[in-house]
Amino acid sequence: IYLAVPCLSVAVSPSITLKNSTSQRVGFIPSKAMTPGKYYYITTKKLSEPILYDDFESETTGSLPSKWYIQYEGRGNGYQVVVSDVFRNGAKSFKTEGAGSWSATLTSKDTDAASFNHSMLVLQAYERVSRIGSGHNGVLAFTNHGLGHWGYYLARVDFQNNGIQAFNHGSSAGASYDFGVTPLTDTWYHIRLVCDKDAGTYQVFLNGTLVSGKNTADASDIRDAFPMLNYPITNITIGAGNGDSTVAHYDDVIAYAIE
Repeated sequence: IYLAVPCLSVAVSPSITLKNSTSQRVGFIPSKAMTPGKYYYITTKKLSEPILYDDFESETTGSLPSKWYIQYEGRGNGYQVVVSDVFRNGAKSFKTEGAGSWSATLTSKDTDAASFNHSMLVLQAYERVSRIGSGHNGVLAFTNHGLGHWGYYLARVDFQNNGIQAFNHGSSAGASYDFGVTPLTDTWYHIRLVCDKDAGTYQVFLNGTLVSGKNTADASDIRDAFPMLNYPITNITIGAGNGDSTVAHYDDVIAYAIE
């Protein structure tokens, strides 16, 4: 028997229930009851309670959401705020705004290495880029900002001006793998990273579909499992890039383990 939950789906016994993204208990529902426009993932593995879940609905409009820390302020602290004029679900989202040569980098506050001490990890969010400049414009990543000068991005999906890409960045940038999808402005995308720490790789689902990427420096290198850096994960990182006053919105940011 399968239990379907928006963005979280799992095979379970009849005695187990899970919570959906509105924190309501759900029962066993047929596929026809699934909400149009939501993305559903089916797994035969047990899912952990969320390591991080933020839909921004309980936050005050115009304020920095309570679960996030400004690592780098981009256009300014006052531009990294919850808004109610743009959202994917509910009535609010988190707007981040970068500046030319200075990104807006937001990291999860209440997580540490122990939070992510699992072999299989999932990170997912809805992401929408409103202004696209040169270079990188929006990011969703597992990170460790205690390493290096700018932090290490162990598994990352980036909205570049010329395509959506997967790559890592430690003491130097790793290979970039382009999905062949140029991001459209003012369009919500659902991004999901599935990380296998034992294998040292992660896969990416874009709007519910597993994607492959081509190495931007080696066209013969095409894969659907991308290299992940082997360092402790301490944070989730989102934000807007340093490509000319970029704006990126986020909704329903979720991280959890597959056990």
